[in-house]
This record gives sequence, structure tokens and C-alpha cells, in this order.
Amino acid sequence: MTQQAVVPLTKEIVQVLCLSDVNQRPDLSTLRAYRLSPGVGICMRAGVWHATRADDATCLMLTRRSTTEDLIDHLVNDRPAKESTISEITPVHLDTDG
Repeated sequence: MTQQAVVPLTKEIVQVLCLSDVNQRPDLSTLRAYRLSPGVGICMRAGVWHATRADDATCLMLTRRSTTEDLIDHLVNDRPAKESTISEITPVHLDTDG
């Protein structure tokens, strides 16, 4: 695990973050989303679950070289990621009637 920074360069993005629970799974009670304009970035500590939502935006990502190469290999060549965990999260439905 390593720190990672993301900075949108061309368009606004939404960066979604949450901490890990005791089982190292996403703790959805800590879920937050941040809207970032071009040139305004965010640095995430190691172990923070995150996802970037962008409509065709180009971003600068700062991380270890090995993490970047591992992620590219996973996304381009469909090989298992070794340094990153990519998983689906079950949606949470909030009760807004209360």
C-alpha cells in the first residue's frame, strides 16, 4: 500500500473515498465524495479505498512506479492486480423518510 495523489487536468472529477473496516473491507459509514476542479488535487493515505468518477477527464496520478505498472497491466492486459484491490461494493440505500 502507498499514498496516492490524483489531480484533474482537463475536466472536473468526483473522487470517492472511504476508510477500511476491521476486515480491511470498505467501511461505507466513512464514505465521502469530493468534487475536484482542474488543478485541485487530493492526496490519499495508504489503505484508503477510492474511486475516481470522471467524464472523459485526463488526470495526473502520483504513486509508486510499481503500483502504476501493476494497475496498467491489470486494466490493459486483464492480468490480476497485485498491488491494488479492485472490487465491487454493494450499494447502500439510505432511508430518507425518517
